[in-house]
Amino acid sequence: MKISEKRIQVNRNLSNASCLLLSLLIVDLSFILLHFLNTLLPWMNFPLLNIELDRGYAEIFQYAKFFWIIATIISFRYLAPLYTADSTLMRDSSSNV
Repeated sequence: MKISEKRIQVNRNLSNASCLLLSLLIVDLSFILLHFLNTLLPWMNFPLLNIELDRGYAEIFQYAKFFWIIATIISFRYLAPLYTADSTLMRDSSSNV
């Protein structure tokens, strides 16, 4: 695998992580919007949409979000150095030729 291919792979991983984090942020904002609609509209009475309630939808999503953020951080901590170290070795070995 060439150095440029590995750089493209690392950039693709960064792009995937930013898409994941952006989507998690959008879902958080939608829970906030649903909470406001739930408190302002009298006909919309779903207690699980309330952010202040324990074991509601937002809290369950928060646990899933923590898992995905930690998994993303761990994957970058262990996978990104592998790509950069391998490309450095490839560059050093090609300069000796």
